[in-house]
Amino acid sequence: MHFGKRANIGISKRNGTRISLIYCMILYVWQIIYQITMDLLLLELMKKRIMLLAIVHSCLYCKKVIDVIVIRNDRNTPYYLTEQYQGVFANNIYSRIMDTNTPKNASADIDVIEKLWKKRFGIDATALDRALLFLQKPYYILWVELLWTVDDVELPPLGHFI
Repeated sequence: MHFGKRANIGISKRNGTRISLIYCMILYVWQIIYQITMDLLLLELMKKRIMLLAIVHSCLYCKKVIDVIVIRNDRNTPYYLTEQYQGVFANNIYSRIMDTNTPKNASADIDVIEKLWKKRFGIDATALDRALLFLQKPYYILWVELLWTVDDVELPPLGHFI
C-alpha cells in the first residue's frame, strides 16, 4: 500500500462514502495537534487553578488545516498567560472587539479590562442573575474571609433563656 495513492479503507457511517487513507492520516494528525494544543492551553491555566472549557475546531481550507479554539463564555475572565508563549506576552489581557484583535505587543483597553473583571465578580449582572449566582455557590466559597467557625462550647439548657 502506497501512501501517495488514495486507498479506500472503509465505509463511512454517515453517508456510506468510502474513507480514504489520506483522510484518516489527516484526521490522526489533527487529533495529535488538538491534544498538544489543549495540553499547552490547559497546562498554562492549571497554574491559576481555572478550568477552561474549550473546544478546538479544525477545518480544511485550500489544503491548509486551520485550528480554531472556541472558549465557552463563562465568568472566569479575563484569561491571561503567566509566562511568555510563542510571541504572546505574559500578563497581557487580549480582547477582540468587533473584527479587531488586540495587538500582540499591547494589552486591551482599560475599559475592556474593567468590564471583564466586573463580569468575573458578577458586578455587571442583574439582581436575578446575582441571586442565582449566590444560590449556586455558597458565600464561604466566594468570599473565604466570611467563613465562620464555632468552637465547641457548652450551651445552657433552654429553660435558662425563658
